[in-house]
Amino acid sequence: MWVRKTPGDVKTEDERNYRHRWSPIVPLVLSPFLGLGVLFYDQSKSWHSYLIGTLGMFVFVYVGRMILGDRVGDWLGDVPSGHNICPSCHKPQRPSETGCVVCSTKLEPLSDWKWTRDSKRKKRWPGH
Repeated sequence: MWVRKTPGDVKTEDERNYRHRWSPIVPLVLSPFLGLGVLFYDQSKSWHSYLIGTLGMFVFVYVGRMILGDRVGDWLGDVPSGHNICPSCHKPQRPSETGCVVCSTKLEPLSDWKWTRDSKRKKRWPGH
């Protein structure tokens, strides 16, 4: 069920996004493979060109993640930007909708809400 994010949830999400933005793990994993591309492009085929290419790709990917930041997550399938939710009936809506299709209530950004499992709801089958 959809519930509104608490200030603690927002703070935790902001901290996680900040840490994710400055983390060197993705550039460290990608740069050796991108450095191979530089090695194949270079005619000398020396290990110096591989090291320089790997270092250059690390800097390029790391700076790119710092500049782009959260926008990369939208491309990879996080909460779609621009989508809305009805605060009354909790139905997600397309960005083109101005009001709820079901109850005509003004929509709110979906990024202000989170999905949680309803613990009060009875289970239909044993084990589910």
